Amino acid sequence: MLFRSNLQYPASALAMPVKFIEKNPRTALVVVAGLLEALHVELTDTQSAATLWAAFAQVTADKALTAVQALPSQLNPSLRWSKEGFLFTQQVMAIINPSISTVDVTKAYDDGLLRTLEEIGFYAKIGAPTS
Repeated sequence: MLFRSNLQYPASALAMPVKFIEKNPRTALVVVAGLLEALHVELTDTQSAATLWAAFAQVTADKALTAVQALPSQLNPSLRWSKEGFLFTQQVMAIINPSISTVDVTKAYDDGLLRTLEEIGFYAKIGAPTS
């Protein structure tokens, strides 16, 4: 039986310390752009992504293709998540680390770099959705 849900689970994200972003804003923006573009390739050019994954992971082409084809159901191509998605993730993670349940998720995430990439046209350039 296949279970489908509209719940988000923001597990495919990038984290950087605020001080690093403040000290290296251009580097941080390029890193986020690279992640966004790589994710876009994974989701839109499965064969190329599988070929690259096979070489990196040192697995067969068939195994890599199977792994890459499983990605779309787990990833958000915009790299953006709802507050509800973070709350759900918080509940799941609190099973292992109860102290995380006290974190204010609205302060644990900033999509400022993603907004900048949208404003400068990077999302449009690579054809990625913005939400």
